Amino acid sequence: MPTTRARTCPSRSRPRSSSGSARTGDVTYTDNYYTLAHFSRFTRPGATRIAASVAAAEGDTAPVQASAFTNPDGSTALVLHNPSTTVAHTTTISAPGVHVTTKVAPDSTVTYTWARP
Repeated sequence: MPTTRARTCPSRSRPRSSSGSARTGDVTYTDNYYTLAHFSRFTRPGATRIAASVAAAEGDTAPVQASAFTNPDGSTALVLHNPSTTVAHTTTISAPGVHVTTKVAPDSTVTYTWARP
């Protein structure tokens, strides 16, 4: 079974809005900045988006969101985002050669990567 690696990016402690000053050069990084970092770090140029789906639990008003990509080297990157600010979600990742159950913390983004089976 290929090794999966997870990178988390909890964003609860980060500001939700952006601010900055051209005069002082001060910058405040937002949730979107850190989420975009997952895509730009693990999805390589030339990657192809592939199908990814999440089965939400009954009554779940903020299910985990997923995007998956196959990189040119054959590796796969799966980015999961939990928009709930209070509930952690247990998620099972099933792909050829990969079966992992993990918990996605509230208001966080996590990326899983694995090599071609």
